[in-house]
Amino acid sequence: MVMKDLVIPLAAGLAIFLFGMQVMRIGFEHLFLERAKHLLAMLTRTPLTGLLTGTVSTAILQSSSAVLLLVIGLTHARLMTFRQTIGVILGANIGTVVTTELLAINVSELGVYFFIVGSILFLCSWPALRAAGMVIGGFGLLFLGMETMQSIASFLEGAGWMERVYRWGQEGALSGIVAGMLLTAVIQSSTATTAITMNLIYEQLISLPLAIAIVLGSNIGTCVTALLGSMATNLAGRQVAVAHVLLNVLGVLLFIPLIPMLAAIVESLTDNPMLQVAHAQTLFNVLCSLLALPFVTVFERLVFLVTQKE
Repeated sequence: MVMKDLVIPLAAGLAIFLFGMQVMRIGFEHLFLERAKHLLAMLTRTPLTGLLTGTVSTAILQSSSAVLLLVIGLTHARLMTFRQTIGVILGANIGTVVTTELLAINVSELGVYFFIVGSILFLCSWPALRAAGMVIGGFGLLFLGMETMQSIASFLEGAGWMERVYRWGQEGALSGIVAGMLLTAVIQSSTATTAITMNLIYEQLISLPLAIAIVLGSNIGTCVTALLGSMATNLAGRQVAVAHVLLNVLGVLLFIPLIPMLAAIVESLTDNPMLQVAHAQTLFNVLCSLLALPFVTVFERLVFLVTQKE
């Protein structure tokens, strides 16, 4: 029963969702990767332009991890300085919320149509149309994956797991943050973690404060990819990964006592629970990046201090 009603639908839905993310990213890379490299190398002269460039690049490539790995590579090749990358990291945290906001709009019934249109375009001979087909088809797969994962809700309610999750959520924000961090580290996608969280709150299986805590934890878990990607690089490349970790950890620590306030704000903005989670992530990422922007010099020295023993 557990295998049929819980494990298989959850695993299948997550696999479809992650495959859709990968297909979208490949399509966007074919369309915009060279332009993104040019933007990152040329338009990061100041922290503000770096933030804007990181936001646009991540929104285009649909993956903050991809942008950070690209930045690590450019820094390792000495095409960017470490100071230039700080603004890009801040912008990448903002750009990653675009997909989440789109997923929160309840158009899951259109997922199969996006997939069909994308498949037709992928059969075209023109490379740009094929890449566009991958983007559209991958976007459709995201909704199909979410719809598949939503099928576990009835089983969770029937098994009495909802009460257990609510009791777990009452233990404090730390439990949700750890859960979001570990889940994101395993599946290597903060967007997928947020999508799972939105499904759970849509089915009223978790509370909004717990959902926000899980999303905050996902921001720390997503640092694993950049850390792994920096292992074979020089000191400058590793400093980029360390900067990413510190920015996200410090941001989460800052917002832990503000979770109730953040929940109240997003509840006043919309009654849609999925949009509430998406808006909470957007507010957190945007505010953290904007608050850190004036302190780039101080943060640069902090990273140098942390990595000076290497």
